[in-house]
Amino acid sequence: HADGTQLMPTMLFDEPFYLAINQARWDALQRMMRLAEDAGGPIASVVDLGCGPGWFAGRLAEQGRGVLGLEGRQGVVEEARARAPGAQFETVDFDATGFKGLPEPADAVLCFGLLYHLENPIRALRMCRALCRGTLFLETMIIPEEGALGRLVPENPNETQGIRPLALILSPEAIAHAAHASGFSYIYRMAGAAVGHEDFIDTSERRRRREMYLCCDFAVKDPDFALVVPEALRRYRF
Repeated sequence: HADGTQLMPTMLFDEPFYLAINQARWDALQRMMRLAEDAGGPIASVVDLGCGPGWFAGRLAEQGRGVLGLEGRQGVVEEARARAPGAQFETVDFDATGFKGLPEPADAVLCFGLLYHLENPIRALRMCRALCRGTLFLETMIIPEEGALGRLVPENPNETQGIRPLALILSPEAIAHAAHASGFSYIYRMAGAAVGHEDFIDTSERRRRREMYLCCDFAVKDPDFALVVPEALRRYRF
């Protein structure tokens, strides 16, 4: 790198399985963006929350959108700056950064592959709401179980992943409740078959591991996008 920073020659993000899921995410995102722009207006600016080495940020910038990528590890940020020079990048500790220090809201937030690396995924959804003017494109791993649940797990030890030793993975119902509580009026789940990757589809051998959502302040109509209306939570005495 010109400034003397030692970049990573290969990363987890460069592995074939990761490139395949990123391509499926990207194809799905293009459809989601068209749907959102048709209903809510142009998306000229995007905050990519948990941007990694800039795979999505670079492509969004190539479309002429203003992109700010936020990432938790400084080394990954430097890699993103080298790989996606058309976007801007900053280092942010998602579990600890104060909301008053956040950048100005963009038209939309992209949050792909972040929530399941964090100790506080609900806080991250509130951060998404604070960083956008009404549109969130969300992709995350889930625990495929009924109910508003979370499961605490050890974080991936890879140097490009989460920065704390624990992560909390949420169920689909918990994600829907958290998105509503964060201030999004409409939460739509994209049908797994429409995403085009096995991780998003239930099979006889295993249940899906991932979900994609469009969270927004306007209604959309598309047969592959189901409005999620979670049942009211009740407070139990343990």
